[in-house]
Amino acid sequence: MRSDSATLELTRRGWSLCGAACGLVIASRLLGVIELLVLGVVALVLLGGSLLWVRAQHPALDLSRTIAPPRIHVGGDGRVDLAVTNRSVGATPLLSLDESFGDGRRAARFLLPPLRGGETSRGAYRIPTVRRGHYPIGPMILTLADPFGVAQSSIDIGIIDQVTVYPRIHDIVSPPLGGGGLRASPDAARSRSVTLDGDEFAALREYEIGDDLRKVHWPATARTGELFIRQDTSNREPHVLVVLDTRSDAHVDDSFEIAVEVVASLLVRLTRDGRRVAVSTSDGTVICGTGDAAVGLDRLSTVALDRSARGLDAGAKSGQSLVVVVTGRVDAHDTDRLRRAVQPHRAVFLVTNAPGGGRPVPMGGVTHVEVRDGDIAGAWNRTMLARGDAAASTTTPGRPAA
Repeated sequence: MRSDSATLELTRRGWSLCGAACGLVIASRLLGVIELLVLGVVALVLLGGSLLWVRAQHPALDLSRTIAPPRIHVGGDGRVDLAVTNRSVGATPLLSLDESFGDGRRAARFLLPPLRGGETSRGAYRIPTVRRGHYPIGPMILTLADPFGVAQSSIDIGIIDQVTVYPRIHDIVSPPLGGGGLRASPDAARSRSVTLDGDEFAALREYEIGDDLRKVHWPATARTGELFIRQDTSNREPHVLVVLDTRSDAHVDDSFEIAVEVVASLLVRLTRDGRRVAVSTSDGTVICGTGDAAVGLDRLSTVALDRSARGLDAGAKSGQSLVVVVTGRVDAHDTDRLRRAVQPHRAVFLVTNAPGGGRPVPMGGVTHVEVRDGDIAGAWNRTMLARGDAAASTTTPGRPAA
């Protein structure tokens, strides 16, 4: 795709030559040396000829851009493949291609050799995945310069695409079910979430490998001879609520980025385990509801600190068996809010990671997870293991833990 507008300008070398030509003309008038005037006129003629040559060039190029994958996690491998095709009859001159990424401070630069009519040239570059966010890619800027390098023309080709960099996902274990003390396996968590759904019938669909056979709709199966599965919609509150503390005074250094990674890891883990999970911020803003993990990751890629001074909403609502509060640090004012979140048959986990944040006031029913040096998986998994061992040691022999 070729833009109709082109920018024609002199290069640095061109402006230097223009200044030198003007100086030679002035010097010839002052000194009366005709040779200086000839040199100045020749330089000006060269400038004019170069501008006309660049203006007369009309390369018709098509750009094809493939982003793989369009959504990627921090630290992952992303790649952009480019294909530039010459749609004109004649060959193109030597061209320079620049494609910006994100805010424009990063760019991929290529030299495009002359292409015959219909010929295609291909190139590729890696996507930087250092920070989460939504990053625009393009448009590509095609720069055509004359053989002397004194004039150039810039044309935008292609469209603007977007790549989303999700927060980094850490391999963490699933938290306990409800107020129980032992960690649940993925199969147990999925089974529990199905039996406690209380969902309403929405539609039928054909059976797919991995579907729960307890969801088979037998009347439709008997009529058609093919397995059909019930698709239900949830009519209850999510079992798990994850609260991301977005208060600016609760975070220092990179603690907010670590908190976002904790929330994203929990969202992915709980969703894979088939548990109903919702995510909100400390001021009550809903990031995603039940079954919206993809939406949640997309919003977590752009969530930012809130500069307004608000309290920590620990999500003390009925219907949730587990509340996880992820923050940088807590103070005495947050303790009461956390205490209100503790209800019978509810487990509350508090995750902190800010250096020097200190430990919260010990409270019954609240399990504290302290992340140090960014070791999210290690800190979380050790706490879950210790909690499970403690619950197992208090279980009556011959009876399973609650």
